[in-house]
Amino acid sequence: MTETNLVHTPGVRPAADRNIDFHDGLGTHRVTSRVRKLGGELLTFLGGMADGFRAYRRWQSLVLMSDADLARMGLDRRNIARHAMFGPQEDPARQ
Repeated sequence: MTETNLVHTPGVRPAADRNIDFHDGLGTHRVTSRVRKLGGELLTFLGGMADGFRAYRRWQSLVLMSDADLARMGLDRRNIARHAMFGPQEDPARQ
């Protein structure tokens, strides 16, 4: 078995690393931009999931209400899903 020389000489790369340029600005930029894009897409997806979960929780609480409670809020059962997804809507007939 041969012994490997582990002494580092400043300015000289080890033979195995001579063909690899870790400081290639363009390659690093490409990888960084892809990671940022993926991260942005992941955050958008998770934000959508959170919005959907909040809408589900609002829908769930409205479905459990009585018709009288819904009427006091100005809702009927047909409008529960719309109200859960988009919040209170102005009724065009009231304008």
